[in-house]
Amino acid sequence: MVKIYEEVIEKLKTFNGTEYDYLYDYSVAIFNVLKTKTFLLKAVRGAYESGDRDFLTNELDSHLDILSEQYAILRDIHSAIWHQTCKSFGWDAMLSRYAFILARIEYVRDMVK
Repeated sequence: MVKIYEEVIEKLKTFNGTEYDYLYDYSVAIFNVLKTKTFLLKAVRGAYESGDRDFLTNELDSHLDILSEQYAILRDIHSAIWHQTCKSFGWDAMLSRYAFILARIEYVRDMVK
């Protein structure tokens, strides 16, 4: 699946120079998050089942940093689109969802240590 997401990301990046660039940027941000989450699902499950504590304690942290950054980018792009079309009404609900996801990533980081 990671390879499929990478292909989609590369294809989406070719659609630039239009009035809808912001939507393609949003789509790329979503697929970046999906790519990282898919990688983590396979890597963490494999490391857990094989007892690879080295991956779980050392390498996982850097991947969670990447995922946090990708979610922050996604949130910022989503916020720009939201405020362009919907003003600020309702954004607080979306913002709390992003905050929950970022807090959950930190929780995972703490639980693994």
